[in-house]
Amino acid sequence: MLSINFIDTIAHNQFLALFLSITFGYMIGKIRIGSFTLGGIGGTLISAILISIIGGKLDNQIGDLGFACFLFAVGYDCGPHFVKTFNTRNIKHVLLTIFLVLISLVVVIACAKLFNLTKGMAVGIAAGSLTTSGIIGAATDSLNNLNYTNSELNIIQNDIATGFAITYLFGTIFPAIFCTTILELLYKRNIRSDALLEENTIRTNEQILVKGGSQNLTLQPFVLMVIEDIMIDGKTVSELEKAYNGGMSVHKIRRNGQLISVKPQTQIFKHDKLLISSKPKKLIELATQLGSIVTWSANEWSINLVTKDIIITNKKYDGLKISKAIEMQENGSFRRGCLLSVKRNDKKIDHIDLEFEFHIGDIVEVYGIEEEVNQIAHIVGEIVAPNPKTDLLFLAVGLVCGQLIGLFKFNILSVSFYIGVLGMLFAGITLGWLNNLYPKLAYVPKSVINYMQDFGITTFIAGIGLSTGAYAISGLWHDGGKIFFIGFLVVVVPLLLTYLFGRFILKYKNISLFAAALCGARNAEPAFSLVLERSGNFIPTLTFSVAYTIANTILITLGPIIISII
Repeated sequence: MLSINFIDTIAHNQFLALFLSITFGYMIGKIRIGSFTLGGIGGTLISAILISIIGGKLDNQIGDLGFACFLFAVGYDCGPHFVKTFNTRNIKHVLLTIFLVLISLVVVIACAKLFNLTKGMAVGIAAGSLTTSGIIGAATDSLNNLNYTNSELNIIQNDIATGFAITYLFGTIFPAIFCTTILELLYKRNIRSDALLEENTIRTNEQILVKGGSQNLTLQPFVLMVIEDIMIDGKTVSELEKAYNGGMSVHKIRRNGQLISVKPQTQIFKHDKLLISSKPKKLIELATQLGSIVTWSANEWSINLVTKDIIITNKKYDGLKISKAIEMQENGSFRRGCLLSVKRNDKKIDHIDLEFEFHIGDIVEVYGIEEEVNQIAHIVGEIVAPNPKTDLLFLAVGLVCGQLIGLFKFNILSVSFYIGVLGMLFAGITLGWLNNLYPKLAYVPKSVINYMQDFGITTFIAGIGLSTGAYAISGLWHDGGKIFFIGFLVVVVPLLLTYLFGRFILKYKNISLFAAALCGARNAEPAFSLVLERSGNFIPTLTFSVAYTIANTILITLGPIIISII
C-alpha cells in the first residue's frame, strides 16, 4: 500500500514547497474584505512562512534567479516610457515621485537610527511599507557582496521577512484610504467630479471618434457603394474627397469596363463608375448627390475585405495625431482604411480621439480593402505576423548583459556600491527602449514580460518566507508592536509631506490626477484601482502611468542605499 508522509515530502522537495507557497499564497491573496485584497505577493509570504515551520525550504539561488528575471522584466516594461516621462508636460509627476521616494528614505533611516534597527529590519520595513518587494532583492544582492557569514546573513534575512510581513498590510491599506477618502475630505470635493471635469476639458472642441469601441469614418467598419452617372466631370480624387471634408473616400474607378488605379491626382469623368466608402448614415445621401447607386459585387471589383494588425515603425508617425494621419493625401493614408483599435505595450487603448498621438511600436488594427491595407502597412510600418514566436535569443542576450553590468562597482565618499542585480534592471530598460524604438529588432509579447515579473518576484518572496519560518513568527510575537509603529511612520509621514508638496508647491488642482499620481509614486496598485473605480473614466491613468514608471525603477534602489548607510 502506497504511503506518503506529506510533511516529510515537503521538507525534502523544495519545488513542492515553492509551488505550495505560491498556490496557497494566491488563494490567501484573493480573499476579499470589503473592497480590499491582500494580493498574491503578501499571501505568498504568509503561506511560505507557515510552510517553512513544517520544514519547507528553497535554495537561495532559485530565489535569486526569480528576482533577476523580475528586475529585467520590470526594466523592459518601463524602458519604452522611461525616457519619455522626462518632459515638461510630465515633470510635475516626476518631481512628486522623486520627492516621495526621498522622504521615504529619510524616514526609514531616521527610524533606523532612533530605534536601533538592524539593516535587515530597516530593509524589510521599507519594502513592506512601500509595498515594493523589489527593495528586498536589491538589498539582499548588496548583502551578498559584503563580508557576512552565512549565519549572519540568515539573521538579516529573518529580520527582512519579519519587517516586511508586519508592515505590508498597512502599507497596502492606508494609501488606498488616503488617496480616496482622506484626499476628498482635504479638497472638499470628490474624485468623480474632478475626473469628469478633466475629461470634459480634454474633449472640448474635439470630435470624439472612439470611446470603448464607438467609431467614425476611420474607426468604424465603413460601408462601400458603387455609383455611376457621375454628376462631376474632370475633378481629381483629391478634390472630390476634400469637397466632403474627408467624409468619403474613392477606392476604385471603373472606366470603359476597366479598373484603373486610384491616386490623389486621378481625374474623374461622368461616365466612370466609382467605388466609394463613408459612414453608414451619410452614404446614401452622399451617393445620391454624386450620381446613381448601382448593384455591385466584390468579385466584379476585385476586392477582398480584411482586418490586419500593423505595427508602426515609420518615425514620421511617432507623435502624429490621428487628425493629421487622416488628412494625409498619400496613397495608403488612414482615410482609406478603418482604424478599429490601437494597442500599446499589448494593452488596448480605450480612449482614442482626434488628438490621440501614435507612437513607434503601436499596433493598429485596420479593416479595409486588402491592397489598401497593405499600402497602409507599407507606409506606416509592417503587418504583424499571426502568432509570432518569442525571440528567446534577444531575451537571453539581455539577461547576459544584465549580469555583466552587475559586475561593476563604484565608490561614493569611500563607500563602495556594487551595481549587482540592478544591472538586470538597467539592461531591461535599455533593451525595452531599443525594441520600442526599433520594433523589428525582436518580438517579445507583453504576456511573457508579465510572466517574468509575476513568477520571478513571487518565487523570490516565497524563498524569503521559506528561509525564515519560526524566527519570523517569534519576531511578530515579541516586536510586532514596535515594528508596526515604525511602519506606520514610514507609510503616513511621506504621504502627508508629499500631499503638502504636491498641493502647495506643485499646485495640483485636480483630485483625480493628484490621487493617481500619489498612487503611482509609491507603487500602490490596489489604491490606484480604487481611485480608478471612483473616477469612472480613464483620467487617473494619465498621471499614474508616469509616476508608476519612475517609482517602479527608483524604489528598488533604496535597498542597497539602506544597506550602505545603516
